Amino acid sequence: MRNFDFRAWSRRRSTRALATAALILGPIAAVPAIMATSATAAGTGSTVSPATATTSPTDTATSSASASSSATASASPSATSTTAAALGAAAATKSADPKAACGLGSSAYSWTFDGPKGTATVMVSDPACDGTEFSLVAYSTPQAGESYPQTRADIQTVTVSAADKTVDLAVTVPVCHAQVDLILGHDAPAQLTGRYFSGKTLLDAADFTHGSCVI
Repeated sequence: MRNFDFRAWSRRRSTRALATAALILGPIAAVPAIMATSATAAGTGSTVSPATATTSPTDTATSSASASSSATASASPSATSTTAAALGAAAATKSADPKAACGLGSSAYSWTFDGPKGTATVMVSDPACDGTEFSLVAYSTPQAGESYPQTRADIQTVTVSAADKTVDLAVTVPVCHAQVDLILGHDAPAQLTGRYFSGKTLLDAADFTHGSCVI
Protein backbone atom coordinates (compact mmCIF):
# COMPACT_ATOMS: atom_id res chain seq x y z
CA MET A 1 0.00 0.00 0.00
CA ARG A 2 1.27 3.41 -1.04
CA ASN A 3 1.99 6.09 1.65
CA PHE A 4 -0.51 9.05 1.78
CA ASP A 5 1.16 12.47 1.15
CA PHE A 6 -0.80 14.87 3.31
CA ARG A 7 1.17 17.97 2.29
CA ALA A 8 0.56 17.41 -1.40
CA TRP A 9 -3.10 16.83 -0.74
CA SER A 10 -3.31 20.12 1.25
CA ARG A 11 -1.67 22.08 -1.57
CA ARG A 12 -4.06 20.65 -4.14
CA ARG A 13 -7.01 21.39 -1.91
CA SER A 14 -5.82 24.99 -1.40
CA THR A 15 -5.36 25.45 -5.13
CA ARG A 16 -8.87 24.16 -5.83
CA ALA A 17 -10.30 26.40 -3.11
CA LEU A 18 -8.58 29.48 -4.58
CA ALA A 19 -9.82 28.62 -8.06
CA THR A 20 -13.34 28.18 -6.77
CA ALA A 21 -13.14 31.48 -4.89
CA ALA A 22 -11.92 33.23 -8.02
CA LEU A 23 -14.85 31.86 -9.98
CA ILE A 24 -17.31 32.98 -7.31
CA LEU A 25 -15.77 36.30 -6.34
CA GLY A 26 -14.75 37.47 -9.83
CA PRO A 27 -18.22 38.71 -10.92
CA ILE A 28 -18.84 40.20 -7.48
CA ALA A 29 -15.58 42.17 -7.62
CA ALA A 30 -16.63 43.59 -11.02
CA VAL A 31 -19.84 45.10 -9.56
CA PRO A 32 -18.14 48.19 -7.99
CA ALA A 33 -16.38 48.94 -11.27
CA ILE A 34 -19.68 48.66 -13.16
CA MET A 35 -21.39 50.89 -10.60
CA ALA A 36 -18.56 53.42 -10.80
CA THR A 37 -18.84 53.46 -14.60
CA SER A 38 -22.62 53.94 -14.40
CA ALA A 39 -22.21 56.75 -11.87
CA THR A 40 -19.64 58.44 -14.11
CA ALA A 41 -21.93 58.16 -17.11
CA ALA A 42 -24.84 59.48 -15.08
CA GLY A 43 -22.70 62.33 -13.76
CA THR A 44 -21.54 63.17 -17.26
CA GLY A 45 -25.11 63.17 -18.49
CA SER A 46 -26.27 65.46 -15.73
CA THR A 47 -23.42 67.81 -16.50
CA VAL A 48 -24.09 67.96 -20.25
CA SER A 49 -27.85 68.36 -20.07
CA PRO A 50 -27.93 71.86 -18.47
CA ALA A 51 -25.28 73.09 -20.92
CA THR A 52 -27.33 71.86 -23.86
CA ALA A 53 -30.46 73.55 -22.50
CA THR A 54 -28.85 77.00 -22.29
CA THR A 55 -27.73 77.46 -25.90
CA SER A 56 -31.04 77.62 -27.78
CA PRO A 57 -30.93 80.26 -30.61
CA THR A 58 -34.56 81.08 -29.89
CA ASP A 59 -33.79 81.78 -26.25
CA THR A 60 -30.87 83.96 -27.34
CA ALA A 61 -33.09 85.97 -29.71
CA THR A 62 -35.73 86.34 -27.01
CA SER A 63 -33.14 87.51 -24.52
CA SER A 64 -31.81 90.04 -27.04
CA ALA A 65 -35.32 91.37 -27.67
CA SER A 66 -35.93 91.57 -23.93
CA ALA A 67 -32.66 93.44 -23.44
CA SER A 68 -33.64 95.83 -26.25
CA SER A 69 -37.02 96.45 -24.62
CA SER A 70 -35.33 97.09 -21.29
CA ALA A 71 -32.91 99.52 -22.92
CA THR A 72 -35.84 101.35 -24.56
CA ALA A 73 -37.71 101.51 -21.28
CA SER A 74 -34.67 102.79 -19.42
CA ALA A 75 -34.18 105.44 -22.12
CA SER A 76 -37.72 106.78 -21.73
CA PRO A 77 -36.90 109.18 -18.84
CA SER A 78 -34.08 110.68 -20.92
CA ALA A 79 -36.42 111.06 -23.89
CA THR A 80 -38.99 112.73 -21.63
CA SER A 81 -36.31 115.07 -20.25
CA THR A 82 -35.18 115.90 -23.80
CA THR A 83 -38.77 116.63 -24.82
CA ALA A 84 -39.29 118.85 -21.78
CA ALA A 85 -36.07 120.72 -22.60
CA ALA A 86 -37.22 121.22 -26.21
CA LEU A 87 -40.58 122.57 -25.03
CA GLY A 88 -38.78 124.90 -22.63
CA ALA A 89 -36.59 126.19 -25.45
CA ALA A 90 -39.68 126.72 -27.62
CA ALA A 91 -41.32 128.69 -24.81
CA ALA A 92 -38.18 130.82 -24.45
CA THR A 93 -38.19 131.50 -28.20
CA LYS A 94 -41.85 132.44 -28.07
CA SER A 95 -41.23 134.88 -25.22
CA ALA A 96 -38.57 136.53 -27.42
CA ASP A 97 -41.06 136.96 -30.27
CA PRO A 98 -41.29 140.65 -31.27
CA LYS A 99 -45.08 140.51 -30.97
CA ALA A 100 -44.76 139.27 -27.39
CA ALA A 101 -42.00 141.74 -26.44
CA CYS A 102 -43.87 144.63 -28.07
CA GLY A 103 -47.43 143.70 -27.23
CA LEU A 104 -50.24 145.92 -26.09
CA GLY A 105 -49.11 148.15 -23.21
CA SER A 106 -45.39 147.60 -23.86
CA SER A 107 -42.99 150.43 -22.99
CA ALA A 108 -40.72 149.42 -25.87
CA TYR A 109 -42.44 151.90 -28.21
CA SER A 110 -44.34 155.19 -28.18
CA TRP A 111 -46.38 157.13 -30.73
CA THR A 112 -48.05 160.36 -31.75
CA PHE A 113 -51.54 160.32 -33.27
CA ASP A 114 -53.80 162.78 -35.08
CA GLY A 115 -57.08 161.15 -36.04
CA PRO A 116 -58.78 163.98 -37.97
CA LYS A 117 -55.62 164.41 -40.09
CA GLY A 118 -55.23 160.68 -40.52
CA THR A 119 -51.58 160.56 -39.37
CA ALA A 120 -49.48 158.80 -36.76
CA THR A 121 -45.80 158.25 -35.94
CA VAL A 122 -44.46 155.26 -34.04
CA MET A 123 -41.06 155.36 -32.28
CA VAL A 124 -39.43 152.09 -31.16
CA SER A 125 -36.72 152.04 -28.48
CA ASP A 126 -36.19 148.29 -28.02
CA PRO A 127 -34.44 146.14 -30.69
CA ALA A 128 -36.69 143.27 -29.60
CA CYS A 129 -39.51 145.05 -31.46
CA ASP A 130 -37.84 144.55 -34.83
CA GLY A 131 -40.39 142.98 -37.17
CA THR A 132 -43.44 144.32 -35.30
CA GLU A 133 -46.25 145.69 -37.47
CA PHE A 134 -48.33 148.80 -36.81
CA SER A 135 -51.35 149.92 -38.85
CA LEU A 136 -53.42 153.09 -39.22
CA VAL A 137 -57.00 152.44 -40.37
CA ALA A 138 -59.75 154.87 -41.41
CA TYR A 139 -63.46 153.91 -41.28
CA SER A 140 -66.57 155.74 -42.36
CA THR A 141 -69.38 155.66 -39.79
CA PRO A 142 -73.16 156.08 -40.19
CA GLN A 143 -73.38 159.00 -37.76
CA ALA A 144 -71.36 161.26 -35.52
CA GLY A 145 -69.57 159.70 -32.60
CA GLU A 146 -69.03 155.98 -32.13
CA SER A 147 -71.56 154.23 -34.32
CA TYR A 148 -71.85 151.04 -36.35
CA PRO A 149 -71.57 149.45 -38.81
CA GLN A 150 -68.33 151.00 -39.97
CA THR A 151 -66.81 150.50 -43.41
CA ARG A 152 -63.09 150.55 -43.95
CA ALA A 153 -62.01 153.43 -46.20
CA ASP A 154 -58.19 153.22 -46.05
CA ILE A 155 -55.33 151.40 -44.28
CA GLN A 156 -51.52 151.59 -44.09
CA THR A 157 -49.31 149.02 -42.40
CA VAL A 158 -45.60 149.48 -41.59
CA THR A 159 -43.01 147.15 -40.06
CA VAL A 160 -40.36 148.51 -37.70
CA SER A 161 -36.75 147.34 -37.93
CA ALA A 162 -33.28 148.28 -36.78
CA ALA A 163 -33.04 150.54 -39.82
CA ASP A 164 -36.53 152.03 -39.32
CA LYS A 165 -37.10 152.63 -35.62
CA THR A 166 -39.31 155.62 -36.31
CA VAL A 167 -42.09 155.12 -38.86
CA ASP A 168 -44.80 157.45 -40.17
CA LEU A 169 -48.29 156.36 -41.18
CA ALA A 170 -50.97 158.26 -43.09
CA VAL A 171 -54.46 157.39 -44.40
CA THR A 172 -57.15 159.20 -46.34
CA VAL A 173 -59.95 160.18 -44.00
CA PRO A 174 -63.45 159.70 -45.44
CA VAL A 175 -65.74 162.72 -45.72
CA CYS A 176 -68.47 163.16 -43.11
CA HIS A 177 -68.52 160.82 -40.14
CA ALA A 178 -65.32 158.89 -39.62
CA GLN A 179 -63.20 156.94 -37.18
CA VAL A 180 -59.42 156.42 -37.32
CA ASP A 181 -57.66 153.67 -35.36
CA LEU A 182 -53.95 153.06 -34.66
CA ILE A 183 -53.42 149.36 -34.01
CA LEU A 184 -50.78 146.68 -33.54
CA GLY A 185 -50.53 144.29 -36.47
CA HIS A 186 -52.57 144.47 -39.66
CA ASP A 187 -55.82 142.70 -38.79
CA ALA A 188 -58.45 145.26 -39.75
CA PRO A 189 -61.77 143.87 -41.05
CA ALA A 190 -63.47 145.55 -44.01
CA GLN A 191 -66.51 146.16 -41.83
CA LEU A 192 -66.91 146.60 -38.08
CA THR A 193 -70.08 145.88 -36.13
CA GLY A 194 -68.60 146.58 -32.71
CA ARG A 195 -65.41 147.34 -30.79
CA TYR A 196 -63.21 144.88 -32.63
CA PHE A 197 -59.80 146.28 -31.58
CA SER A 198 -60.47 147.25 -27.96
CA GLY A 199 -58.38 145.32 -25.43
CA LYS A 200 -56.54 143.40 -28.17
CA THR A 201 -54.59 145.62 -30.57
CA LEU A 202 -55.95 149.18 -30.19
CA LEU A 203 -53.34 151.83 -29.37
CA ASP A 204 -55.32 154.98 -30.16
CA ALA A 205 -58.59 156.01 -31.82
CA ALA A 206 -60.69 159.04 -32.72
CA ASP A 207 -64.19 159.39 -34.16
CA PHE A 208 -65.23 162.72 -35.66
CA THR A 209 -67.00 164.46 -38.51
CA HIS A 210 -64.75 165.39 -41.41
CA GLY A 211 -65.83 167.98 -43.98
CA SER A 212 -69.46 168.38 -44.92
CA CYS A 213 -72.03 165.61 -44.98
CA VAL A 214 -74.43 165.42 -47.92
CA ILE A 215 -77.88 164.50 -46.70
